[in-house]
Amino acid sequence: MLYEAKLISDSFEDDPEKRGFILVEFDRKLRWAQPQFDFGSIRVPSKEWVEKYKDAIGIYVSEVGNQPHLVWTGFFVYKDRVPAIAKKEYPYARVLLFSENWTIYASDSKGKHNFSIEHSKGSMIRINQTKGKESIELIDATNNNSIVMNSQGINIDALTSIINVSKNLAIPAEGSFGHMCAIPICPFTGQIHVGYQTGPKLG
Repeated sequence: MLYEAKLISDSFEDDPEKRGFILVEFDRKLRWAQPQFDFGSIRVPSKEWVEKYKDAIGIYVSEVGNQPHLVWTGFFVYKDRVPAIAKKEYPYARVLLFSENWTIYASDSKGKHNFSIEHSKGSMIRINQTKGKESIELIDATNNNSIVMNSQGINIDALTSIINVSKNLAIPAEGSFGHMCAIPICPFTGQIHVGYQTGPKLG
């Protein structure tokens, strides 16, 4: 039989055998609980993860014979504590809050097809496969850089206006049609300084 227990973050990483034991409050007592993993996976929440979600998420445990420890089998969300991202496009959204900082989100909801990996500081990879809105975004929030790829082309926004590339890059010349502009690259640094220098028109 499964019982509800409370997550405890104190001494959370004191499992000497590193087998995924979790300290829980069960029947008004602190007890260790051994994990029941899915086939092929070893997933143990960190102390930081527990501290972040312990007020929103409880844990299911069961007793095993005369063993001094419990077995933990999974988690549940308390009423009115569901994370906002999990409510988005419910029940189609699949959300993985697998650490205190990283979130994976996937949804195929009524013609909308989105996938993202996001850090709590704002950096992310976002893929949109919704018809007519197909795009891929790479956002570096720490350094204020971004790349957006969509039907309009590729937009690179670099804070320093310096982009490192491995070889010569050809892009359409501004204000002309049917021509290409070769951007010379410094042979020593491999950098191009956007907005400062252009090469000769080709074609």
